[in-house]
Amino acid sequence: MRKTFFQSIFIFSIFLSSLFAQQSNFITYTAKDGLPVSTILSIVQDSRNYLWIGTEGGGICRFDGSDFINYTTKNGLISNRVQTIMEDSHGNLWIGTDKGISTDPAYWKRTWLS
Repeated sequence: MRKTFFQSIFIFSIFLSSLFAQQSNFITYTAKDGLPVSTILSIVQDSRNYLWIGTEGGGICRFDGSDFINYTTKNGLISNRVQTIMEDSHGNLWIGTDKGISTDPAYWKRTWLS
């Protein structure tokens, strides 16, 4: 009897916790929204609150919360396969690709971050 009582309380507490569980709302973005490809390899939020998204073959995207701006080898990246992204203490982005590191702080500040 006592075991059944504790089992009932345990099941009831699980039920109650599911009623008050935090709900998360997710937004899904696709190529229709501006992403160049659907495979994402890295995401970083910089000090200016931009999201930088490294892709598998589509370069890097800057997302401001509503619009995507895509940058590729045509804009100076070494490769369009962006595996990692890092911002240093000076606000410069360092882009790790399958062919090396892309960075040119003067170019980035003048063109990409303006």
